[in-house]
Amino acid sequence: MKRLILFLPLSLSLLASDNDILSSLKKEQINIEYKKVKANANKLSKDWIENINLSLSKDYSKQFDPSSENDTFTINLNQPIFKSGGIYFAIKYADANEKFNKLSIKLQEKDLINSAIKLLYSIKKIDLQIEKQKLLVENSKIDVIRKKEQFEIGLLDSSFLDSAILTKNSLENGLFEFEITKLELIKSFKDSSDLNYKNVIPPKFDLISKNEFLNKNLEIKKANYKIEQERYLKNGTITKFLPALSIKASYINQKNENSKFFQSNNYNYETYGFSVTMPIDINMFNKIELAKLDYLKSKVEYEDTKRSEINLFENIFKRIDIIDKKLNLARSDYELYDSLLIDTKARFEAGEKTIYDVNTLKNSKKTKRVDEKILNIDKQLELIFIYAKVEN
Repeated sequence: MKRLILFLPLSLSLLASDNDILSSLKKEQINIEYKKVKANANKLSKDWIENINLSLSKDYSKQFDPSSENDTFTINLNQPIFKSGGIYFAIKYADANEKFNKLSIKLQEKDLINSAIKLLYSIKKIDLQIEKQKLLVENSKIDVIRKKEQFEIGLLDSSFLDSAILTKNSLENGLFEFEITKLELIKSFKDSSDLNYKNVIPPKFDLISKNEFLNKNLEIKKANYKIEQERYLKNGTITKFLPALSIKASYINQKNENSKFFQSNNYNYETYGFSVTMPIDINMFNKIELAKLDYLKSKVEYEDTKRSEINLFENIFKRIDIIDKKLNLARSDYELYDSLLIDTKARFEAGEKTIYDVNTLKNSKKTKRVDEKILNIDKQLELIFIYAKVEN
């Protein structure tokens, strides 16, 4: 059985790393997204720590003469130190959430890189298509000249000449369309990169195995991190309804002045202790069940993602196999035109063929070599979809 294989980039010429192909603005956006993920992870890992409440108050009373003034400053702390594993699961969830979000951004980044590389290859492909179209236009012009000469000496009626002219015009219009398409591709590349497309050589892809593709697949890893997220969320949800131990402490500083009945004083004191709590929630079992279902769903999504990536790999492999068959056909055609050209040149020298025959075959032979180059680019365009899914 033929072994499944795929191509991955070895290097980007003139680029220090893959994302160097991206514009500075796009790289800045990506860096900001990474910083946001880090900041959010730090926040989540500390969410279990309760606030320390500070309070400062000043009261005036005119109930007695003279009026009295009271200043009170308090610090209160009520901090859980044990939540039946809830603190541990909160920290682990923050870590899993950070990995999941970083991988999501990585996939977005690779998608941008993938699009830029695809544009580079598409520009090269359109250049080859323009080259081929020019050869076809040249052949059509030769055909018009031949038909015109044959019409003038009465060997053909005007319908054949008209058909040849229409073909030439159609090919020339096709050439203009290719040039318009090239302008659009260059514009799109400029939108995504600060580099000059003429100075960047797109990556050449090399082979790795199907197993390596699955082991390095970012979509599969992301789905696996999703399982971790949901597992810690599920466990954390359960612990919300279990006993929690908290320490309590407070510091109070109070000042009383101008009291008619009490001596002015300034005093402070501390209190401390602990509490054990366990909430009773009528929806407790429903919330736990929902968390369990989300966890179960993430496991199913992981298997579904894995199957989808395998199908992607195998589909691209089959498409590449078809391109390889087209390549073999293009090479066979090139060899055929080469032999025909050699024969036609010999017969032209013998006076049996015209220069039109020689030039037409020469151009046709060139188009087959261009076809081969286009098909090799088509291979790379197929494999870019794989590159976007795996680690470098």
